[in-house]
Amino acid sequence: THDGSAPMQMSLRLVSERFQQVQKRARRLFDLNADFRDLCDEYEACTETLAHLETGEPGSKGLRNEYAALLLRLERELLRCMEEHPDREES
Repeated sequence: THDGSAPMQMSLRLVSERFQQVQKRARRLFDLNADFRDLCDEYEACTETLAHLETGEPGSKGLRNEYAALLLRLERELLRCMEEHPDREES
């Protein structure tokens, strides 16, 4: 692998784009913390499902609302995780 030039995982890319102000912290946490990686994967899956539902049948509004609420909960959890693991070093 080439340090720093490896393609970013899609789940990390989504989280980094959503939370640009803490992008560096998100990248380091993604490398170091399995729970944070799992949250990123869940965020990606939820985002994809929500996008699919948006283009789906009109009758799936309740399901869309559930996934939108889940997405907000995941965002809060991602932010909480980043707050609990502040940057310890500048790199």
